[in-house]
Amino acid sequence: MGKMSRLTINPLDLGDAVVDQSMSMEKKGIGVPWKAKLLCYYIEGAEKKILVDSGVSDQEHADRWHAETNCRINPGQSMVALEKIGVKPEEIDLILLTHLHWDHAYNLDKYKNAEICVAKEELAYALMPLPPHYFYYEHWNIGLTPWFTKSIQRMKTIDLVSQKIVDQVAMIPTPGHTPGSMSVVVETENGPYVICGDAVMTQENLTGNPARHTAYTMTGNFMDYQATWRSIALISEIVKADKTRVLATHDPAALSKLRYPD
Repeated sequence: MGKMSRLTINPLDLGDAVVDQSMSMEKKGIGVPWKAKLLCYYIEGAEKKILVDSGVSDQEHADRWHAETNCRINPGQSMVALEKIGVKPEEIDLILLTHLHWDHAYNLDKYKNAEICVAKEELAYALMPLPPHYFYYEHWNIGLTPWFTKSIQRMKTIDLVSQKIVDQVAMIPTPGHTPGSMSVVVETENGPYVICGDAVMTQENLTGNPARHTAYTMTGNFMDYQATWRSIALISEIVKADKTRVLATHDPAALSKLRYPD
């Protein structure tokens, strides 16, 4: 086995959303506002320049179509956030999508040289979702054209199984939030980190309630309860219950460091 490269993960701050706290933890904080983050992640030091999720729409679009999220989006979205750390959008080689919701997979057309990886199951569902999920995917039936269809020819659809992407970077199946949700495992000198999209909403999901014999706290935004629970368990197992190595899209704790490991 060769020497491990020094990979680091940079959280990119794209803005905030204010939603009900019960979105992050099932039945907890109902009616309590929760200031969630809007994040994506850049993996530095790998053989390719990798972006995990491409981020959210612009402010005007979010105000019109997703007003319930109370978003405040930084100008330029992920493109400007990358440029602040010295990376141009055209330099990105790979975009690994955890899923295709509007706050995770916008602006794909701005990364013209990137191959885009997404689970087959996710793309299939995004094109034909149930009506309650039309807005998440901006379906034709609400008068929009799903933004990701502009980049569909550059998409590499992958099976919902664990698989190596490049050395020290893999994608693993973590369905439940959506049918085809995947997480990205980055092997670093300090152990594995998991960039999990919305499979885990906050690090607190990895803390259980012994009185109720639970090892974890369920998220509050899922399609499949059993699959979500198993995905949380898998993520916890990978990081050996070290919740600081779980990097979610909406968790303010992810911005406690400029990069991981520091």
